[in-house]
Amino acid sequence: MAFLHGLGILHGDLWEGNVMLDVEQSEETQILKVVLIDFGAVKQGAVVNERAKAWERTCFYRLITRLALSGESKTGDRQTGTSQLQKRVDVLGDDDLWLEFVDTISRSRDSST
Repeated sequence: MAFLHGLGILHGDLWEGNVMLDVEQSEETQILKVVLIDFGAVKQGAVVNERAKAWERTCFYRLITRLALSGESKTGDRQTGTSQLQKRVDVLGDDDLWLEFVDTISRSRDSST
């Protein structure tokens, strides 16, 4: 976000579906790489003011925080579909798309360890 905003560019369509995540695994740590996609709603110029940048940063960090919170609470039985992840996502008020997104990332994490 800081890079884009430094160039005077606003993504303009920041939501779960436009954020790609990848976990880079080393022996000691996991590093989460975040890649933004779909720049079809980009805004530049006079419409990119400090208020707009602050709003977009808030949306971005909210997405990342929700992912982190959901990832921490991922426990339960996949066979029955009940899990702490489901409960945590429900509390956050997210929809099925977000749950599917987080579950996909979680499975990716599990298979890389």
